[in-house]
Formats: sequence, C-alpha cells, structure tokens
Amino acid sequence: MKITDVRVHAGYAEAFRQNVTLVQLVTDGGVDGWGDFGLSGKSGTVADCVRQFAAWLVGEDPFRIEHIWQDLFRGSFWRGGPVIMTAISAIDTALWDLKGKALGAPVYDLLGGLARKKVRVYRHQGPPTSDEAKRRLDALLEAGFTAFRTSTSDREYDARGGYSPKRAIEHSVEAVRALREYVGPEHDVCIDVHTRLGPMEAIELCQALEPYKPFFVEDPIRSENPEVFRLVRSKTKTRLATGEQLCGKWVFRELISENLVDYLRIDLCHVGGITETRKLANWAEAYYVETALHVTNGHLSDVASMHVDLSIPNCGIQEYSGASRPVPGLIEGGFTIDRGHLVPTGEPGLGLRINEAALANLAPLRDGMKTRWRREDGAVQDW
Repeated sequence: MKITDVRVHAGYAEAFRQNVTLVQLVTDGGVDGWGDFGLSGKSGTVADCVRQFAAWLVGEDPFRIEHIWQDLFRGSFWRGGPVIMTAISAIDTALWDLKGKALGAPVYDLLGGLARKKVRVYRHQGPPTSDEAKRRLDALLEAGFTAFRTSTSDREYDARGGYSPKRAIEHSVEAVRALREYVGPEHDVCIDVHTRLGPMEAIELCQALEPYKPFFVEDPIRSENPEVFRLVRSKTKTRLATGEQLCGKWVFRELISENLVDYLRIDLCHVGGITETRKLANWAEAYYVETALHVTNGHLSDVASMHVDLSIPNCGIQEYSGASRPVPGLIEGGFTIDRGHLVPTGEPGLGLRINEAALANLAPLRDGMKTRWRREDGAVQDW
C-alpha cells in the first residue's frame, strides 16, 4: 500500500461557525487517515507547509510511521518550530488513523492496548460569580464531571488600564477560592495562568493558592526557558503544569529529568503527533511525571489524545475545552462521555466519522490574529 494523495481541507464552515483544518492521507488500498493542523492565527501557514510535505509523502508506505516522522523532521536542514511541528503532527496523526483502519484495530491497540478503560477529563469553568456561571457549573456537576479549570480573569484587563499582574494575582486567588468552596473538597480545581506572570509573581500566586489545594497551576511563567521552573518549584508546594507551547521532545528535557513539574501539558497537535506524545509520556513515566494533555484544536485532537491516554500508565487527566466538541454532520465519533470520562467506541483507527461532502463547500479560512494584550504602560503582555 502506498500514499497516493495528500488533501488539505482548510476553510471556514459557515454552518458550524468554525474553521476546519484537516489533512487527509489517501492510499491506493482504499484506506485514508485524518489529522488536524490548526494553529491559532497561523493555520494558513501550516496548510502551506503540509502541501510542501505532500511531495515527500506520495509513494511512501504509510505503515512506516517512525521513518516518515524522522524524514519530515530531519530530512531538510531547517527543522522544529510550531509551524513545521504542527504540520508533522497532523500528518503523523493521520498515519496512525490510517494504519488502524487498515489493520481493523483502534489506535490504542497499536500503541500497546488499554492501560485504562476510560480517560478522566476536566472542563473549563469560571468561578460561580453569576447565576449563569452557577447554572453551567451545576449542570457539569450533575453530569458527573469532577475536575474544573479556571484562568486568570479578564477582569484585570480593561480599556482603562491594561493588564496588571497585581490585579491578576488577586482575581486568580479569588476565582480559585470561590470555585473550591462551590464544588467542595472532593472535586479538583486547577488554574491556567497562561504564561502571564514573571517568576516572583508566579511564586506569590502559587503560595497564595496553597490553602485551596489546586490540582495544578498551569503555565505560571513563560515557556521559552523551562529551567526557570527550578526557582518556582523551590518556593511552593503547589503542583505545577506546563508544556502546551513546547514543540518536540528535546525542550522537555529538564522539566522531566529534574522533576520541575508534576503534569506535562503536551499538545499532540503541536508537539509532533501521536508518535512524539507517546515517546514523551514514556520518558516521563520513569520520573513519575504524569500527563495532562492540552487539547483545544477540536474534536479530532480530543479523540487522538484520548487514544494516547488510554495506552499509557501515567495519564493524569485530559483537557476537554469549549472548542473541543463533536460537530454534527461534519466530524463525530471516537468516544462517548460518561460521568466526566471519555470512553472509546472501539472502532478501527481513531473511530471518526468525517463528512467529506461538507468539506467541499468551505469558505475561506478565518485565520486572523486575536487581540493582543498590553500592560498598563503600553508594553507587550503575553496573551
């Protein structure tokens, strides 16, 4: 069996009000595979990168997943970075989907079989400061979800002044306190700082959150220099998580080998696909570090991440965000949800149902940059 075509489906689905960023690998054996190359604000650039890789892929044996990964990464002089790694991730995920379909097996079986029968997820949820927020939280609790993530509140960013780390810390502590009191000690609460604080500010926040026993504090500092987590780690008992902006295994080295974080927020769609995510999880197992896979690219990435989590022993939890939903009539299948867990359907490959006819009528990709943040003095603030 050989790859005969690489099809890029990139555009805006008017009926579903969202971008579609899918790559489809087609073979002469009648089997295809799917991956997602979404990269916030830069998906069009990644689509071009996938198209450039197409010439390398046509004629290849799709079962040689590791060989293809190495060739895409190392076969030319320039390598790495979020654009190239997102393209590789999408292709790699599609290869695993294709291979599972061809062999009549779920991807998790190809990765070693079930290490667990279902994957616990957490939901995004702001603090219960309004009737609407309380209704949404009550509905999630009733549905059986047991873990919730809040974030540094937008209240500290407004037209009057811009972003203030001092206000951000105050509002973050209040958000976690309110959420903890509402859901009680038997549920888990975590917070995403989104890399918006400096090391000393992050330490201040983590120490202030200790009485509320957060499941983890995510991305308390910027991602470019992971070893600075040594300083934060030494000053707090709060569990730490990071990794969603990191591309490729090498940049995770100190985080894992020096136990600088408790949870790896690996994003399968940007780190290098199923192949690289599984390698990182296996490496982390030796240091008793667990995964908390970052998932915001949509339903395909939810499903692909679940297959990895089902097959590894050190899955801590998986993200299930508002962006990650099955889209009826476009992309569905792969799992059901039961009491706060993703439960696989057991179908071959990723188990997805994708409506190719709907992909033929996409509007141009809506890939504009999101609003940039500023400090009170006008300086650039991490988004």
